[in-house]
Amino acid sequence: MWICPPTEMEICRRASKGQHAVHLREFTETYVRVELHHRAGITAREIQADLIDCGQAAGVHPVDLLVAATALGDSFTVLTDDGDYAHQISAVRPELGVRMVGDGPG
Repeated sequence: MWICPPTEMEICRRASKGQHAVHLREFTETYVRVELHHRAGITAREIQADLIDCGQAAGVHPVDLLVAATALGDSFTVLTDDGDYAHQISAVRPELGVRMVGDGPG
């Protein structure tokens, strides 16, 4: 599994100081760190434009777009519990690999 910096930022944005330290340690010990794809910004803007054209852009955050763009650029599968990838982004980028994970029902 991999994690890119925007994902860390998304997960840590509401973390307390103690939780933040724990999350960063877990990321370092558990995941391979992958930097943003060199075309992530361009691809993210293209995805956003396609979402706007389809009326599906509401709720899709820039972090999600950058993660999706990096996954597309490097042929990775996004492991997520965020429906933005499985529903909105996949609607305009069906080639994006998405696997829903989490504690809830599939």
